[in-house]
Amino acid sequence: AVHVLWLNMVRAGVVGLEFYTPETKQWRQAHMRARFCILQTLLRQENPIVKIAHDGDDLTVSVDAARIATDGHKAIGDLLNHLNIYKATADVVAGTAYFEDLTAVNDRFVAIRETVMKLRKPRKQFVQPHTRLNADGTDVELIEFDGSVEGVIRSFVTRHADVPL
Repeated sequence: AVHVLWLNMVRAGVVGLEFYTPETKQWRQAHMRARFCILQTLLRQENPIVKIAHDGDDLTVSVDAARIATDGHKAIGDLLNHLNIYKATADVVAGTAYFEDLTAVNDRFVAIRETVMKLRKPRKQFVQPHTRLNADGTDVELIEFDGSVEGVIRSFVTRHADVPL
């Protein structure tokens, strides 16, 4: 279970590249930037426990499960120690430089970002079904809608057909 959690966090660091804009070199979401920081921390170790295989069309992310409790914990502990020391000593300049370095996206990760963008799937739309009485009022009908933008609109129109906004 621990391995899955670490793998999920590392994957989030890779997938989070969706929220990085290469043209402006800006991150659009702080949490994704932090996940990328964690990924970089694990990749920059002398003997990384994370491996990313990228062939241009596919990505494979792996974590050495046997080393999570040792090398992984040490790497994350060092990251947190650095950040805490910078914060506790109010060393904004050094803390910012440290974090900027860990979250800088190099050419390799810009290429990985392009693959992430190609492989991403549209966000799922969750549309709750409606219930209503049938025409003679003796039974309840279930009305379901597609999990799409169109389904959301149909749901809204159906819900408010009798009750004007």
